[in-house]
Amino acid sequence: MGKFGKNVQNIARRKCSYIAFLYLRGKLLTGFMGNTSRVLPFNHVDFLRMAMIVIVVLCHIVRFTEHYPWAKEGLLTLVMPCFLFVTAALVNVDKQSKDFARYLLRILLPYITMVLGFALLSLYLPVRGGLHELSVSELTRVVFIDSIGPYWFLHTLVVCGAVYYLVYRGLSACAPLPRFLVFFSLLLALAMLTPILSLRHAVYYGMGVALRQSGVRLSSLGFGSVWAMLPMLLLMIDPAHWEWLDLRLALASVCFFLFFNGLYAKQNKDNVLFRHLCFLGRNTLPIYLFHPIFTMVGKYLSPLFAFDTTSLLHAAAVTLLSVYGSLCLAWILDRFSLSRLWLSPGILR
Repeated sequence: MGKFGKNVQNIARRKCSYIAFLYLRGKLLTGFMGNTSRVLPFNHVDFLRMAMIVIVVLCHIVRFTEHYPWAKEGLLTLVMPCFLFVTAALVNVDKQSKDFARYLLRILLPYITMVLGFALLSLYLPVRGGLHELSVSELTRVVFIDSIGPYWFLHTLVVCGAVYYLVYRGLSACAPLPRFLVFFSLLLALAMLTPILSLRHAVYYGMGVALRQSGVRLSSLGFGSVWAMLPMLLLMIDPAHWEWLDLRLALASVCFFLFFNGLYAKQNKDNVLFRHLCFLGRNTLPIYLFHPIFTMVGKYLSPLFAFDTTSLLHAAAVTLLSVYGSLCLAWILDRFSLSRLWLSPGILR
């Protein structure tokens, strides 16, 4: 074969390799997604939730938080109020009792499973908020009062969601404002008089409900600008104001919301990678549930990154492991119908 023939062969091989690369990339990015035409189109809320869940995972990586404790505190204080507000604004109480009970149980059952699992693990390994001893009273404490690690968020959703539904169904004949005020008063009473709810959590959940009951849907609040980053950074400069109920923090969370809305507006909505990121935002529950498993594994991967003096490469690797490991675990549970034990036809959406 002449030189010309060899050149043609080499070009053909490169073309085939490139086509194969594009195919495999598409498969990797859409493997979990299935046929997205059968679900609602992705929107800015999915993109925002993607950003929040990735930040949550990052802030639960031990090596990163030891290296940058101020980053963990600042990021979680900025993101979690927004996360709780957005989640509350998406809760729909216009359902039959059995449907809403199923919604709560699909959060409560995996919550109890994961909390009890980590509670027992804490007897042998260091786990924040773990058991002091193995007893019924200690198990009751971690499940119904203190929770463990990041699972307080799911506990809050169940408590506030139950109050939300009971009030709005029980007072369905009342005008919207009195009904909301009764609901919000009950949340505040639970937070101030019992240990099962925090006041700051009650306030932000109540704000999310207020938005939904005002008739404004979160999906309609698509306005924003990347320039919102500037006031957000300025509002977060002083750590003395890193408190949930501080006005500066509330305004910074609004700017966070506006910044990611603005970033969303600049994306190519048909891009496969973009749609995949939105898919992550639509599946925050399995990532939130399972990521502590993989961040714990990440501690034992630290020696492999001994060369990484900044801990940033380790943090990026463990974040990817935690996000995609959680999705894989959810896929396995769905594939073998184990998610039905949590009364869910499928954890992945």
